[in-house]
Amino acid sequence: MYERSHFELHRIVRIVIIRHDLVTLDIVLGGESGFELARRLAAHHRDGGPAVILISTYSAADFADPIAESPATGFLPKQELSADAIRRIVDGRGPAGPPGAPAR
Repeated sequence: MYERSHFELHRIVRIVIIRHDLVTLDIVLGGESGFELARRLAAHHRDGGPAVILISTYSAADFADPIAESPATGFLPKQELSADAIRRIVDGRGPAGPPGAPAR
């Protein structure tokens, strides 16, 4: 338990120190939840913070509800991950979540 919490805290601290504008976050982090880390990042950065794009080898349909409920800016399957796809999401021109999800 300590190692996992310590590792997670280290990631959050590193993001805060580096002040990223964008974070791509895998939804499955070796037993940890990317959804939970996205919630913690959003709670830590109440005044904005980095855009979070969830990524996964799974399809958006496999995690439709958690993606829709997350504070993330969007979701990309890893096979579609590219600078252009990220730019479209950040600019509000790309998918914000699973098919049929409301726009954010």
